[in-house]
Amino acid sequence: MSKLPDTMEQLWDENAAKYKCCCRSVHVKQATTYIGYAQLFVTMLCVAVLGYYYVQITNGHVSADHWLNHYNTEKYMSSLMLAVLLQLVIVTLMLHGAKMERRSYLLPFIVFATIGVFLGFLQIMYDVTKLLKQARGDMTSDLSPENNQLMSHLIGTMVHTWCVGVVWRLYTFLGDKKIAQQIGAQLATQVAFQYGDIPHGYMGLPDPPPYADTVISDKHPLTLSLA
Repeated sequence: MSKLPDTMEQLWDENAAKYKCCCRSVHVKQATTYIGYAQLFVTMLCVAVLGYYYVQITNGHVSADHWLNHYNTEKYMSSLMLAVLLQLVIVTLMLHGAKMERRSYLLPFIVFATIGVFLGFLQIMYDVTKLLKQARGDMTSDLSPENNQLMSHLIGTMVHTWCVGVVWRLYTFLGDKKIAQQIGAQLATQVAFQYGDIPHGYMGLPDPPPYADTVISDKHPLTLSLA
């Protein structure tokens, strides 16, 4: 992080506790960078796995009862690749914004991730409702798959919510830093035009001498002779 002038360090602390996460041990800027690289890794891993299965389906090496065979593979893969490309663009913008301290580049991730969190909570509500209905209808049925699905959605949504919170705090941090830099520039300008012993910002000059004292009196004026 760029170091602020000494004047601003006295007014605003960029390492304050509110700008840190993970038990106040990691700055939100570093945490956002870690989140971005982790999401890039997970995205590329998903692309590799899905690409592998796509090749297997194309070569006919996947059994007929596989879940991928129940979908239009080409349409499904094209939509998935479009979503992956969008995810890569958003995460790349977020990393660039964190590095260059441009908070406008963080907004796409905040918006789309917030939508994802909202959909995640809707999915959790649906899973809970389905689990309760199934438990009331048949008490002897095995609820382990539904429990596992609910827990996976709950954990994923909570992690996603934490990531959005960290990036939002970085967005707030960059806004506060910009305001602090503007105030610092104004203070530096005022200090530059202060002159210590000079009252009211200007230097007092002595009064000029009387006009009579500046005229050379021992010289006679010029006369014109009209002869």
